[in-house]
Amino acid sequence: MGIPRLIGHLEPFAETVHFTERNAANPRRVAVDGPGLAFHAAQLALRKTIETSSIRTPSYREIGDAALGFLRSLRVCGLSVCAIYFDGFLPDYKKEERLQRLLNSTAELDSSRPNAQRLTRGAPFIVPVVLEILFESEFHLFTAVMPGEADSWCARHARDFGSMILTGDSDLLAHDLGTQGSVAFFPYVDINDSGVEVLEYRPTSIANRLGLASIRSLAYQLLRDRHKTMNELVELAKALERTSTLINLDDHGIPHTTEDGSIYNISIYAQDRITAGFESADSQQLLLQSILSRLDPRISEFVQQVLSCPLDRSLLGRLTVYLPVLIENVDRASAWNCGEQIRQFGYSIVTATLTIKPVVIHEVIRSGRRIVEKERQLFCYPMLIATFTEHIKTWLRICSELPPPCTWRLFGVYSMWQDLSVTDQAFLQLRVNVQKLLGSRTNAVGQYNWDTRHIDAQLQAVLYSLRMLQRFTTVFMAHRVAQQNDDFTKGVRALHDSLNSLPPLDQLIQQDYKPALEENPQLAEAITEMYALLGVEEKGPETAKPKKTRRSGKAKQSGQEVVVGGNMYHLLDELTDI
Repeated sequence: MGIPRLIGHLEPFAETVHFTERNAANPRRVAVDGPGLAFHAAQLALRKTIETSSIRTPSYREIGDAALGFLRSLRVCGLSVCAIYFDGFLPDYKKEERLQRLLNSTAELDSSRPNAQRLTRGAPFIVPVVLEILFESEFHLFTAVMPGEADSWCARHARDFGSMILTGDSDLLAHDLGTQGSVAFFPYVDINDSGVEVLEYRPTSIANRLGLASIRSLAYQLLRDRHKTMNELVELAKALERTSTLINLDDHGIPHTTEDGSIYNISIYAQDRITAGFESADSQQLLLQSILSRLDPRISEFVQQVLSCPLDRSLLGRLTVYLPVLIENVDRASAWNCGEQIRQFGYSIVTATLTIKPVVIHEVIRSGRRIVEKERQLFCYPMLIATFTEHIKTWLRICSELPPPCTWRLFGVYSMWQDLSVTDQAFLQLRVNVQKLLGSRTNAVGQYNWDTRHIDAQLQAVLYSLRMLQRFTTVFMAHRVAQQNDDFTKGVRALHDSLNSLPPLDQLIQQDYKPALEENPQLAEAITEMYALLGVEEKGPETAKPKKTRRSGKAKQSGQEVVVGGNMYHLLDELTDI
């Protein structure tokens, strides 16, 4: 969350630097904090959409395009983007901060409820979408998900190359950036017709001017008491430096003496690979490392935990996934209850790489207005994987004439049907509401009703769960265990192949996907087939109108019988009860 007031205290020592096209001949190296870039791009895109509408929020594609536009503007003016780092693993001590952020998201969502149409909360998948768009761009060679916090890798780049770091996090002022490394913050980067204007902080130079060995001692004192004046903080920092050697700060403000902060707070698996010199050791490990560097942060973190288990068996009992708060109705059960079994597939497949396998993993999700940990059971039945794969293949054949985003969104509706409330099921028995949910008419379901928003959030949960499953199968297939070629591996390979047509994330979960599908006969046929597979009867407009409800939970918990015909989850429930 940064070091409060540190930027303000050091601003009088910062220097305004101008870059123009003339600087392109002698470019300045820049390392970019990936998550900071994603959220800055979201702000840029929001400002642009506000110019034309006070209601509409930017699409994921618009946010990604804003990120690319920002980076291209830097490059034109001689700021050479050499590295864009994303967090791929966060240490345990971040848990309280992460829980607080999820609580804050829930509270913000709750406060927006009086007028859903004016919801301003950030979209939950900004970081993975921007990451994916960067991998599709000319910046793909400079973009990587690291096995630790992006801060540490940005600091190493600055220390090694004298780079300027672009970030939104004041913590980087307290890192060792070497004598030439510097920091600039996204809000203070001004791109205009004359070029780029940057407010640049050089921590080593500023420390020298203050008579300090490092800004870290000043940051530590500020964390202890943010109300002290700058002069008081400097004197306390000098006193601290007289009694300490090298100070490394964590988010608790606790100083640590260390010889090398460059591999500070990275996964045990990554530390082992570095120690073993794995980069030049094994082609299979190189392939796995390449895949890990392209996973989105949430998935990367879980995989890093799993891969670290052979080095620390205590991790087997505390494998954890943090799932974001979606734009959903906080009076109802978490939208993540949909897609739960798809994620269980993924967790089970990636943990199958372990000799000793965990029994459960923990998901951190919203429950009402609280954030809780829920245990998810693991299962690895080859027959179950084969059955799920056949359902996907059948679906792809049914929807072979439809665009991939529409195919998979409709598959998401089919997959989540059992987990919907009876009221939501009745709502989706009206064909026009399914079309709206697919994004074929407007960029929001219904008339900004919180219950229809909740249905869309449930669909997004299923679609992102499918993406997680796809990534987990990719990791499994790159692991040594996949060379066994047994029935389980063959099943995972077939499942992985069936998920290959999943579109990019911005197309998969975006609400404003607007192809001309209302009169599309293939779509009409696919929706009819979906109703038949589910064993439900399509209703006319007079019998299935949108209703508001505060009820939540799975349809099977409501006490009413729901016929789901050929739905694959009948088999899932039977096998997981064994």
